[in-house]
Amino acid sequence: MKIIKVFLVVLTVQLSINAGAVSMRNTERLVNARKISTMPKKVHDGIVVKSTDNLHFAYVTGSEAGMYVMRDFDQDMSYKFIKPDSLVFSPDGRHLAYVAGDSIEDLFVVLDGRRKSSRSMQEVICLVFSPDSKKIAYAGKVFDKWQVTFADSVGVQFDDIRPGSLSFGPDSRHISYIAKDFNKWYVVIDDSKGSEYSYIPDWTNLVWLSPDTVSFLLLDVSYDVYMIKETLRKK
Repeated sequence: MKIIKVFLVVLTVQLSINAGAVSMRNTERLVNARKISTMPKKVHDGIVVKSTDNLHFAYVTGSEAGMYVMRDFDQDMSYKFIKPDSLVFSPDGRHLAYVAGDSIEDLFVVLDGRRKSSRSMQEVICLVFSPDSKKIAYAGKVFDKWQVTFADSVGVQFDDIRPGSLSFGPDSRHISYIAKDFNKWYVVIDDSKGSEYSYIPDWTNLVWLSPDTVSFLLLDVSYDVYMIKETLRKK
């Protein structure tokens, strides 16, 4: 009886494999190749960014005379400096933003080939698009103070802003990020500091659970981990 059971199992597996092989033989693969650009031999830092739909890509190239961004077949203006790792496509793939400047400490944001920020900054981090692709936000350092620019509006000053912490809410109306001021840490929503914390771990990330609620993990001095939810509510 045991031998018969083993035989039936082997037979069932073999039939399944054969059925899969027949299914693959009846499938035809169509390949559509379309040339969209020719890349130069030199791509700065070897960084190539792609739109989420893979229809567009961009990279930084150039020489000592000037650096420029290539987006598919189109070449942007030349700048003395461009941060290759700052290139970012909007979610819909229609817009491209990056950080450029007259030097590595005289920076501004470029959107679709045009300078977006009127002021020059020492550093620029956290360049992100909103989910609806209509807004951008970024953190800039001026005179050793950090500020977030959101929809062309410059926010309050902080001593530090955590790299990679800036994010939009799902409906593109709000932004959140982690900032430090006078040795205290805050989860900032729009321009509101919220509660102060003595420490926020580097591995803490902000997650929007809804258009009005942000969630994050917090570690206290006793190494207890808390899940915090902060909800925006009309007064």
